[in-house]
Amino acid sequence: MMTSLSTQESFPLWFRSFHVLNASHYIYLTYYSVVRPMLSRSLREAIHFHASPEELHRHVDRQILPEELGGAGGKFDNRKCLETLERMSGHFQELKELAASN
Repeated sequence: MMTSLSTQESFPLWFRSFHVLNASHYIYLTYYSVVRPMLSRSLREAIHFHASPEELHRHVDRQILPEELGGAGGKFDNRKCLETLERMSGHFQELKELAASN
């Protein structure tokens, strides 16, 4: 008997957990009413909403969080990520053209 993999099972990354801080009420309701019912049990249990940084700190070590979230990991800086994405702009354009041709 063949079984098909769901999108969640075939996703090429493994996440231990997702933490969402200060989400709007609309996002929270959308997640619970629309998205959550479609997720696997393990993924549902991995998503956490937090109303305050103090609540987040009970789940995530302050040492790895940036200063902006009350952590000790220094100032948040994603310049390296941005530079990498900019270098890959040609690759993204190729993917866009490939998708359009199918």
